Amino acid sequence: VRVLPLPTDVTKEALQAKWEEWILEYREAMGATPIGNLPETDPNAELRWRGKAKVSRSSSISAESEGLLAPLLLTDAPALTSVEGAVEAVQSVVKSHPIVFFMKGTPSMPLCGFSARAVSQLKQVGAQYKAVNVLDVDGNPFVREAVKAYSQWPTIPQLFVNGSLLGGSDIINDLFQNRQLAETLRRFGDEEADAEGSADDADESSEVALVDDAKRRPTATSISKAISEGLGPLLQFRLKDDSAQHSGDAGALEMGLTSESHFRLDIASPKFRGLSPVKRQQLVFDVLKDVMPRIHAISLVTRTPEEI
Repeated sequence: VRVLPLPTDVTKEALQAKWEEWILEYREAMGATPIGNLPETDPNAELRWRGKAKVSRSSSISAESEGLLAPLLLTDAPALTSVEGAVEAVQSVVKSHPIVFFMKGTPSMPLCGFSARAVSQLKQVGAQYKAVNVLDVDGNPFVREAVKAYSQWPTIPQLFVNGSLLGGSDIINDLFQNRQLAETLRRFGDEEADAEGSADDADESSEVALVDDAKRRPTATSISKAISEGLGPLLQFRLKDDSAQHSGDAGALEMGLTSESHFRLDIASPKFRGLSPVKRQQLVFDVLKDVMPRIHAISLVTRTPEEI
């Protein structure tokens, strides 16, 4: 939500210009028009923002048949009364549908920036998928934690293809930016296991700048230490704290985090050799397992020495 204080003498033309500026900024950042500004004929249009009824039932059915709406509800699964039962439901769902996207919100109304970006990118490549809203505690109880336990992946969103985890927001974005997302969705699956190999632990090292300020930046310092010890020797390491841009984030506040909650990491290590993108990020998350409870969102770029 963006808010602009208005002077008493503001003109209609000025408001129109500011609206157009915000729309262009959103399109540049997200690659799509905000759902509240989509044409009424678009199946993802959110007409309630304009004080009108939702699209007709016939339109909704058409959109659902394309996998763009109709988020899956897992309440029909047996024993969905615990995380353990929900893990079984998650496994059943990802094995029953070619592409399943676990997200915050729905494709027509994403409730976090990472989910919104992924929805936009999936739409642009024409992906047909089923979505599961992990924030729907009535329709999908315990699923938010269950999908993390099932995939051993600590963040949402998560995209599964042919029963295997393709990755989260970062991997989806990397594939999209490299124009590989559509092709990857078509061929991903069994090759996931084939992508793994033994890492070459050659003695390679380089000077990297680690954060070492436990008093003022305790979480960033802990991240630096864990990455250095778990993935060294490091060829490259960049840590950017984006917390200031997410001040007041509801999810971070829910975790009790008022600072040091959002990070971006760029890591180059020989230990990534022979690993698929998913396995690389899972390795990073495993290295950071003791720090993750203090992090609300983390964006990762992983590279081998040859990819620098």
